[in-house]
Amino acid sequence: MVESIKELRAICQKPHYKEKGYGNWYVRHIIRDLALYVTRPLLYTSVTANQVTFFSILIGIASAVAFACPTAWGLFLGALLLQFWYLLDHVDGQVARYRKTAGVTGVFFDYITHYTVHSVIFIGLGVGAYFSQGHVFMLVLGAISALFMAFVSMFFDAKWKAFFHWIDFNQWRSIDIVNTKDESSSQSNEKSKNIFKICFIFLCKLTDIHVLMNVLTFASLIGLFVELKFLSLAIQEWFVLFYAIVLPTVFSARCFNLIKNKTLDQEFKDKVKPHV
Repeated sequence: MVESIKELRAICQKPHYKEKGYGNWYVRHIIRDLALYVTRPLLYTSVTANQVTFFSILIGIASAVAFACPTAWGLFLGALLLQFWYLLDHVDGQVARYRKTAGVTGVFFDYITHYTVHSVIFIGLGVGAYFSQGHVFMLVLGAISALFMAFVSMFFDAKWKAFFHWIDFNQWRSIDIVNTKDESSSQSNEKSKNIFKICFIFLCKLTDIHVLMNVLTFASLIGLFVELKFLSLAIQEWFVLFYAIVLPTVFSARCFNLIKNKTLDQEFKDKVKPHV
């Protein structure tokens, strides 16, 4: 007999999962709890966490296909499927924790899912923008957005790979991780009166998948009742155009700042304490 939802919260959820620093607000207060209502029926079956992850990739690709349809209903269906993918992205971890099958392979598979879905949705949006009015350059903008969405994810992955490489290079066999909070979270909490920093942090937040996804959902819902066009461009076209500019800007600025100021070296010193 599978435990109740209340009991599953203690078994399947990460410890202190509602605390600030353990994911964004949307995840902490809505998605993780909502995912339990999908997880619980699956626990009556033999479905594995990796199978849930694989199915979530299919849902993410289906979302991109829906986005490629240049209609209000296509955009709305794509947004709903993307929300469902995001939900499943938390179900697989809950299934793994319940069945005690969590491991590095599952985490790796989950990251592959992120890379795939985060990028492919922009391909779908680019195709939808192209079919909307036949502007070929929308296909190019969609491809640029997809590429730099992957680059933004790569930025954080490369940071932790650099950390691991430096630990291995120095042959430190025992370390303490002092602070594992995400850099973007600390940036969002930074109080600064510099208008450029505030604007840049805002642009960074817009590249977060949950923000991007919820903006799409809200816009597509309005689009069912009102035709969203401005300067003869449909919502898909504006969305692709906006992110084809924002994503390269955010990625380039982050890399430039990191390399110029060597902020990664200081972050490493703050986070990693070797036992020597």
